[in-house]
Amino acid sequence: MRKVASFVNAGDLRLPLRRSAKRQSIGIKVAAGTASVAAPKTASLQAIETFVQQKLPWIQKHLAKQQQIAAAQPTPDQLFAHGQAFNFLGRQVRLQVQDAPRASAEILGDHIEIGLPRHLHYPAAIRQAVKFAYSKAAYRYVGSKIPQYTAALGVAPKSVSIKEYKSRWGSCNSRGELQFNWLLMQAPESAVDYVIVHELCHLIHLNHSPQFWSLVKQFAPDYPQWRRWFKDHGATLHI
Repeated sequence: MRKVASFVNAGDLRLPLRRSAKRQSIGIKVAAGTASVAAPKTASLQAIETFVQQKLPWIQKHLAKQQQIAAAQPTPDQLFAHGQAFNFLGRQVRLQVQDAPRASAEILGDHIEIGLPRHLHYPAAIRQAVKFAYSKAAYRYVGSKIPQYTAALGVAPKSVSIKEYKSRWGSCNSRGELQFNWLLMQAPESAVDYVIVHELCHLIHLNHSPQFWSLVKQFAPDYPQWRRWFKDHGATLHI
């Protein structure tokens, strides 16, 4: 039987509803200009609707903020143009695309230096080169930070890799393997450091228990600020 999608109506909004046996409370997520609801399987529809209605001003506020940010993003014909500005660790760097016999990409000071053969001067190829430059920078940055924390935590990840995710900034699995999203490098340094600490603490607590957050706080005392920052600005960290 085909599964029927569930929704919650609130004001003029119709929010997708996802139920899970693992959830213990009702939550709302606003990302990429849309809002959705997650709830325990045991929660009544009336309870969910009441919760969403109470949170409606908050939902509308954050949707409006994300729509303003999206409106300021470059249009398709502006993407990957020479001189375009990107965020990198809390500062702006500008794209410089040059002719080169072989592809090269590096973030140097206040610019992203991309070298490509003339026939590859089109958005998809430039985007791939920018991704490579950010990924290299991510390996260097994360690699320089991890030893500072592992010594204090008394842990050692089995491996560290840089990937691209649509909806997460980092992950840690039961094998002790850490992954970080290269798009994270557009965030301020303190925000990136919080994500690094978050995933390293999962090597001790592979959950989000009070003990886990207490450990995170020891190494990132301002973590609530950066959790909110990612909720508000995470949708803008795309290239």
